[in-house]
Amino acid sequence: MFISYCFIRRKHISSNVGKLQQSDASSRRVVLSPAQPWSSTPLKLCPRSVYRRTSPRRSVPLTLRISVLPTEVIQRIASGEVIDSPVAAVRELVENALDAEATAVEIDIDFDAGNIVVRDNGRGMRPNDLERCLQQNATSKLASLEQLVAGRVHTLGFRGQGLWAISQLCACIEVRSKGETSPCGYMIQYSPQQVETKPVEPVGLPQGTIVQVTGLFCDEQFAPRRSAMPHKRQLRQQLLSFVRATALCHPNVSWRVRDSGRNLLTLYGKLEFSDEESETERAKHALIRMFSQIMEIAPEECGAFASDQVLCVLGYPDRGHHRSRADAVIVAVNGRAVQNADLVNAALSHVQHTLPSGRFPIIFIHIRCPGRDVDWNIHPMKTMMRLRDPEYWFQKLREGIDRCFSMPLSEVSAADLFASTYLRKLIDMEEGALNGAADEPQSNQLLRLEAMTQIGKTYIIATNMESGDIWIIEQHTAHERVLYEKYRDQYTSLARNIVELREPIIMRGLFAQAQVEELRESLGIHMTMIGPLEWKVERAPQMFIEAGLLDPENDCPRSQSERKMQFLLQALGSASSLEDRLALLACRAAVKNGTQLDRERMQSLVDQWLRTKAPRTCPHGRPTFRQLTTRELEIFFRRRYTPQDAADSSDPDLTRKRAPC
Repeated sequence: MFISYCFIRRKHISSNVGKLQQSDASSRRVVLSPAQPWSSTPLKLCPRSVYRRTSPRRSVPLTLRISVLPTEVIQRIASGEVIDSPVAAVRELVENALDAEATAVEIDIDFDAGNIVVRDNGRGMRPNDLERCLQQNATSKLASLEQLVAGRVHTLGFRGQGLWAISQLCACIEVRSKGETSPCGYMIQYSPQQVETKPVEPVGLPQGTIVQVTGLFCDEQFAPRRSAMPHKRQLRQQLLSFVRATALCHPNVSWRVRDSGRNLLTLYGKLEFSDEESETERAKHALIRMFSQIMEIAPEECGAFASDQVLCVLGYPDRGHHRSRADAVIVAVNGRAVQNADLVNAALSHVQHTLPSGRFPIIFIHIRCPGRDVDWNIHPMKTMMRLRDPEYWFQKLREGIDRCFSMPLSEVSAADLFASTYLRKLIDMEEGALNGAADEPQSNQLLRLEAMTQIGKTYIIATNMESGDIWIIEQHTAHERVLYEKYRDQYTSLARNIVELREPIIMRGLFAQAQVEELRESLGIHMTMIGPLEWKVERAPQMFIEAGLLDPENDCPRSQSERKMQFLLQALGSASSLEDRLALLACRAAVKNGTQLDRERMQSLVDQWLRTKAPRTCPHGRPTFRQLTTRELEIFFRRRYTPQDAADSSDPDLTRKRAPC
């Protein structure tokens, strides 16, 4: 039998394990049997003297004296904050290369040995700058406090901590660099173990800089940090994610990443554009090229928008370019990918009704704001920042996303224009384009589609009379997109326009009081409980009558109208947000598949659909159209083909082959 003993003693307790000796008759013992629960046992608290320490107390000073840390301690703490992993070291070296206006960056890394080599073709450094580059807080990018406060820092780095922090955590660092006007390159080496830095030595080198780091975190004092680092696979993935995000911020730069001599990633950023294109168009085309390489998306299957403040590119969700996680949502500010939850959430909330449920977009957004509107000086790695007016930039972000969706329908697609330029040797061009006399695309030129007929009472067949392309448009999803954006834009007036029903609708349903109040506040639906699970609807929005959700003339049977309203209100009550309710109303009010439409109504629906902001999908993420170009039709019917050696030939006529019959 199990017996529990609780001893409350006043004096000595023997240290002999397994034997408890009672040293005083005044000791108290409470014995608990299994039949005697803890709650029924009166326990008395013993005096404070019972808990008196028997071991000698260590003497502690009554006051704590404050002293300044030694310089070497301060430096070690600072270097550990800046460089916490090999990826952080690569990030610092890459930012220096980009600040030097490099157009090609090569990264060689060995995670096991802690060796890193970063090469670039930037402006390089002069010998006297090379001597000071490894000193703490030595930089050429920031000169005064006024420059920092006024936001006149236009470089990725400005603290002078990168090279110095790496040099404190590695076995040896070697920097070789050649400036624009230097007759030869120069080299400097530094090791934390050596007393003095070796003098600068001349070395043969092309223009640019090479930084070689040996034995990063390999000293015994960094053993805890090494053991706490992620696995090599995770470090490699972090490195590739950083390079991809940085490449999108600087699409004109070419990249190559190797791990222990094995090629991991190669990106080509330099591309020649026509002289007639503006800087904005060049930035847009370069971004599409880099985005298509990184995300493995064809250039014609992504949309882009570029302005002085926002650069945005995304994969079209109607082509299946979306993911189950938000790992392809990249946000950057002034050339650096940042970790800003507010910007990411603003992008996700704006595109949630263009994607299927539970899916996330493939999108890159680059905000270019004045330096005075962003504060970088809040994190050692500068991956976090604060915007002065976040709501203003949220609105610019939303406008850029809308333009990415609407451009292929409202004006000439930047992706299509880029594809026609880049693949000019591989596809058939018009006679004027082959002679270099292609017409300039007109901005804001509305795409004209002429509705021809209807197939299966579901699909509208339209054509572009200028290009001859065929458009197959699903009438329900297209009308659903039209109504959703109409309800969203006119929500304030729609919610206020409430009408009194001629005859109240009586229905049965299970509604919580919170749902009833939410429906009244958001949509103006007034419901009153008249019995167990019985509700009376007396007032409803005018939009319900205009959309055909209510029949004021009582043409349909009353039971059918009540069931229809019951199902609608239950669905609205279970929706989690106002946007979901508006999407549900648009779906219920849109023209149904299987409805016969005349040509005039089809043309009106197509024109309204072309003017929407996100015409590619309905609010639930389903595609709205399919386009068949004349080039695709000619290839399918074998009216056009490309010889195998056409890609390597400079003759434009070689790619223009047609079937003999």
